[in-house]
Amino acid sequence: MKRANYRAPREHRRALIVPRPADLPDVIRRNRRLLAGYDFRVLGRDIQTLRRSARRTFLAIPYHCTKRLDPYVREPDPAAPIVLTGHQPELYHPGVWLKNFLAGHLATA
Repeated sequence: MKRANYRAPREHRRALIVPRPADLPDVIRRNRRLLAGYDFRVLGRDIQTLRRSARRTFLAIPYHCTKRLDPYVREPDPAAPIVLTGHQPELYHPGVWLKNFLAGHLATA
């Protein structure tokens, strides 16, 4: 496996995004197909049952927390892709904003 050598662009208003944003919907579809084909057991439970259970819990917790603040919040679609990001909250900079906007766009696409 070849290791990628990424370098952040030095030019103003430039971004390094890998894979390209236009390719992300296809990446999500490929990952979903790959995950759907897994067939093994974890502590006696088949992986697809474990994934469904984890997904239900993962979607239910933020939904119920948000519902306390907004009674009109829609229940999440359990079949929709989940787009996750991560970042240290102390270092919030424009690159993090860009990542969040991109994740939001993917989540609504």
